[in-house]
Amino acid sequence: MLGLFVTHFFSVSPLVSFVNFALVPVQHRLPFQEAMDLAVTVFLAAFLNVFVPWLTSKEMMQDIFRNVTEQAWKTHNETVKKNSTLLLDAGSAMGELR
Repeated sequence: MLGLFVTHFFSVSPLVSFVNFALVPVQHRLPFQEAMDLAVTVFLAAFLNVFVPWLTSKEMMQDIFRNVTEQAWKTHNETVKKNSTLLLDAGSAMGELR
């Protein structure tokens, strides 16, 4: 998922389009554009396949993952507890005419 985000966030299309328009002959523009897109995709995929596992093995990232997960569970548990309490309180008055 991270790879998908990074490949969409980091785009060389504007630069490639500029070079394509300025320097490449008309008959070679489409193959040039597609070749550059392929090269960038292959490079980013290879880079992410090496970089992400290395990064996740570091202690700092493990601490970040631990903190994020702990906070998410706390928020989830508080939300479930609050919603359960609201349902129990509202459940006693349901169906009663006042």
